Amino acid sequence: MPDITLFGFPHSSFVHIVQLVLAHKEMPYTFHDLEPDMGSPKHLALHPFDRVPILQHGDFVLYETSAIVAYLEELFPAPPLLPDTPQARARMNQWISAVNSYYYPYMIYHVGHERNVFPRLGIPSDEKVVAHALPKIEVGLQVAERQLSHGQGFLLGGEVTLAHYYLLPSTYSFGRKSRGPDDVREVPGRAGLARTDGGIADCAAAAQGNRGSAADRACQEVARIAPAEILIFVRETGDLRTPRQRTLLQALLLWRPKRAHL
Repeated sequence: MPDITLFGFPHSSFVHIVQLVLAHKEMPYTFHDLEPDMGSPKHLALHPFDRVPILQHGDFVLYETSAIVAYLEELFPAPPLLPDTPQARARMNQWISAVNSYYYPYMIYHVGHERNVFPRLGIPSDEKVVAHALPKIEVGLQVAERQLSHGQGFLLGGEVTLAHYYLLPSTYSFGRKSRGPDDVREVPGRAGLARTDGGIADCAAAAQGNRGSAADRACQEVARIAPAEILIFVRETGDLRTPRQRTLLQALLLWRPKRAHL
């Protein structure tokens, strides 16, 4: 089988989506960091719109996250990431669209860029942009909480789908560094997204029955691509059962707590 190469930026949420799917499918791949070549002829030859991710499978080159994950699902159908029924697949696609339209733009493009990316580039952040985005994020968290309140493990029930892997990178990145201490309301003890001290934890995502599953492998992949400070935080807190300032990623680490002690 031809080799798979994933081109992207290490901190791109959409690149992380593809990495999660590849981990779920147990497909080996080579990651090529395009950040040093951003906007160059090399980059534009792979993606004419100057974005990531890009997948190369042998001589076949494909860009756009939705196209890439659909290609991987069709090429490697097991373990599956599509639900069994038309209604469940429609609900999955609804969530994917919601992430692209409401979660990623406000959590990452507005808040994350203003508070993380722009300051690193020497560009002053605009808190007016952040203030506009935070009520939208609050709505998104409430919607996700209602969806996860069934307590079955994932957005659509007991099995992980593409919808979960779309949502995870945005909530993880927002909970990691983008948010301020008063950005989201404290809502302890909820069945879905437990928000404490301004952080986000997907308690339902840590279903104990999924150990050793494809979702478990994806969890390890998120841990691998996570910035070091997340793993250090988990190691230093020592108690992975407490949702204190955990992000969605840190809740997922409950599946494999030894991973946090590397």
